Amino acid sequence: MAKKILLLTGSVDGIGLEVACKALLKVKIPGDTQIALYFQNARSAEKYIKKISAKKQILLIPRADDPVDWLIEATQLCLKNKNFAMVNGPLNKTDFKKKNLAFVGHTDYFSQLLNIPLRMAFLGTKFQVVLHSDHLPMNQVAENFTQQKIQETLQLAHLAKRHLPAKLKKLPLAWLGLNPHAGEQTMIGNEEAAVSDAILAWAKKKKVNLQGPLVPDAAFLPKNWNKFSFFVCAYHDQGLIPFKALHGQKEGAHWTLGLPFVRTSVDHGTAADLFGKNKADCGSMKSALMWCFQLMR
Repeated sequence: MAKKILLLTGSVDGIGLEVACKALLKVKIPGDTQIALYFQNARSAEKYIKKISAKKQILLIPRADDPVDWLIEATQLCLKNKNFAMVNGPLNKTDFKKKNLAFVGHTDYFSQLLNIPLRMAFLGTKFQVVLHSDHLPMNQVAENFTQQKIQETLQLAHLAKRHLPAKLKKLPLAWLGLNPHAGEQTMIGNEEAAVSDAILAWAKKKKVNLQGPLVPDAAFLPKNWNKFSFFVCAYHDQGLIPFKALHGQKEGAHWTLGLPFVRTSVDHGTAADLFGKNKADCGSMKSALMWCFQLMR
């Protein structure tokens, strides 16, 4: 069955269109796949648009409306067509605010629309990360560290690792503690102690290969990169600071876990300061496309 990827370039004053065009010129699109490129403000990448317009597998969809409208439309198409997937360029949180929508990014939009638990995963060449909580302010992070929610996160990560390359899918999940030193036996917080016995018992019962809670500041040492399928992190910066520090913008992609369709995206922002300058690195968009090809298979 023919596959279709809806590639949304995101905020019109960012680098989304530039990196999408550059990546499309570098990747080999599978023979059974068409890519529909949603974009606006073509002048920011005019020479690339001309080049990719010659590719038969790329359908250009110039738009005059708001990028949030593209997202709403593309989501409905993906929900109705099992052979559709989505790849997103960077979209500013303020783009949602302009539309009077109370969403803090794509994942929040999907989660509220579908009323299902979703988690953010990040895929790189050195290691993979799943975020237990994503765009929560720090004063709410500890409240979110509950047995039920942690089990949801671990279950999604356990299901997701089946789709990773063969060398990774058999490895355990690394579950990181919330506090420094993972609580140090309740001397630095008791959140881990309150849930760890129940979590480990649940994992054993469900046959989820799990190690933890690990000490967060030691978890990402290079010796551990090849020991785990995913590092399941308690909050946003715990996972994304090491991931982005070590992968940069030259590689790495976001994958939304729990959706009924494949959705990947870049792992960086709009970089408005680079808009129209032809200086943006397309590595993350290339990774997002390559992972989308693989996950659709």
